[in-house]
Amino acid sequence: MGGCRHFDFKKTFIRQLLKCPESIPIKLDAALIFALALVGLSSSHVEFRCCCAGIALLMLSATVLAFTQAAQAGSIFQDGLEDPTIAEITWMGDEFDDAQSLSDWRRIWQAEHWPFDPLQVFNINQTSPGRLVQQPYASGWWQDYRAELSYKEITGDLVATTLVYPRNASGTGASGSTNGGPIESEYSLAGLMLRAPRRDVELSNAAWQRGREAYVFLSMGAADQPGQYQFEDKTTRNALAGENNSISVRLITQAPAGVNSAYLRLVRVGPPVLLLMQANLGGANWQALRRFRRDDFPTRMQLGFVAYTDWASMRDCSYAFHNNNRLLQSCAVPPQPVDPDLRASFEFLRIIRPVLTAQLMGADLSNPAAVSDAQLLAVFGFAP
Repeated sequence: MGGCRHFDFKKTFIRQLLKCPESIPIKLDAALIFALALVGLSSSHVEFRCCCAGIALLMLSATVLAFTQAAQAGSIFQDGLEDPTIAEITWMGDEFDDAQSLSDWRRIWQAEHWPFDPLQVFNINQTSPGRLVQQPYASGWWQDYRAELSYKEITGDLVATTLVYPRNASGTGASGSTNGGPIESEYSLAGLMLRAPRRDVELSNAAWQRGREAYVFLSMGAADQPGQYQFEDKTTRNALAGENNSISVRLITQAPAGVNSAYLRLVRVGPPVLLLMQANLGGANWQALRRFRRDDFPTRMQLGFVAYTDWASMRDCSYAFHNNNRLLQSCAVPPQPVDPDLRASFEFLRIIRPVLTAQLMGADLSNPAAVSDAQLLAVFGFAP
């Protein structure tokens, strides 16, 4: 057994996994963490001993830290002792080349105990190879309306990037192009959202009430012009005294001519949240679309994918009716047939910690007078 090589688990495990042959799939999940915990093991003191005899022995050294801290950390790659605001988060991304990674994603409708799935189609590497696909029923995100969010929870600052392809339900054109419609009727888009968890609703759906939504998102599809490619960004905050519902503000930006897909980037650095876009077209540059200052956001947030469609069918519904019922017809008088017309696919989600230049350290990135778009793009306009 001479010649064995020892290495620290935390520093080298991911690198070693990448060297494993594809014929030996390895999946680390809560069940593995629990199994380690049952024998009093610490995820922070795991060694691999690789021996020349061809026998790989997993040497597990126990100390005082075990299941509770591993579960709180949310990953076997964290030991519960390191600061979660600066812990490695790259591993939380997804290249969507493995259908089994679908189970890594949480769903709002399940976490908050809503009675129905807002998606007709939700899969990875099946409907569209190498992509995550979302096809929603008629639903939307506005004020206290809630639609689909497939997410992971992340603590602290982040840079999240995806490539989105928004299409109509048959995949043949822009969303909303199947039957068309008047201006302001569509809002069929998909993109990235950063949302404050509703812990009260996660404990009991009966605790839900209006006025407690807080999120920012950037999406692409057809907004107020059915069949045209557009971007929608939206910020929503809790109701203040005297207000009866959450308050949403949105901005629509036309996509450049000939662009039917785009890279979306969401950046959080403390309270500032930045939304960037790059057209999926040769030679296109990153653009800084919007900046927000969200002092109300908690440290731990939900980050993930939204998809919503058919505003015309839901806009006359109450928040509670919309959130608790899959719409089969509009809430208008007289009611009309629903017309959901979005199938969105995402090529990846890549997440890293932001790295600021010395010049931007401590600066208010949400203030254009303090930090120009050019300065932002010099730091965050890197290749996907």
